[in-house]
Amino acid sequence: MAVVELTKDNFEEVVTNNEFVIVDFWAPWCGPCRSFAPTYEKVSEDHPDVVFAKVNTEEEQEIAGHFQIRSIPTLMIFRDKIIIFSEAGALPESGFRELVTKAGELDMEEVRRQVAEQQSSEQGQACSFEAAVRRRGRRARRGVFTGIWYCPDRDMQARHSAPIQRLLAATHSVGDLLALCEDNYLYMH
Repeated sequence: MAVVELTKDNFEEVVTNNEFVIVDFWAPWCGPCRSFAPTYEKVSEDHPDVVFAKVNTEEEQEIAGHFQIRSIPTLMIFRDKIIIFSEAGALPESGFRELVTKAGELDMEEVRRQVAEQQSSEQGQACSFEAAVRRRGRRARRGVFTGIWYCPDRDMQARHSAPIQRLLAATHSVGDLLALCEDNYLYMH
């Protein structure tokens, strides 16, 4: 399957209408982004059941800002509208292939169960994007990415990353791949 170019007009549709989406945030001037592109394309050819997409952060600054992309390249993996992985930096082909495989093996029912448990124990802590923005005294953007759960509160992201990190760690046999998961964040619809 060809890599899909994402814009603010099709981003939400692609993520919400596909079970497994990998997004590469990149820019034309970025050397590591250009170096990683052939690996991304090559791995995408071996996974026709996964949507591989790219966001040019220069042209789509609204998307990059929404997801707080501060370093590129950044890979973000969505499973069932849940971000299960978000990490800056280019990966070697073998590490990227293993990441895609392990992300596909995640038991999403278990992910949802653990997140629900954590949210119920932290009543009032979970927030929608708009509620989080209101709490921080900013105006929420309307009409963009409404189907994807996102919270700009980094402390909250850290609390919700634990279930995903445990599940990823339980499925990984390669220590290097565990290091990739250190800064993962979970955003849930």
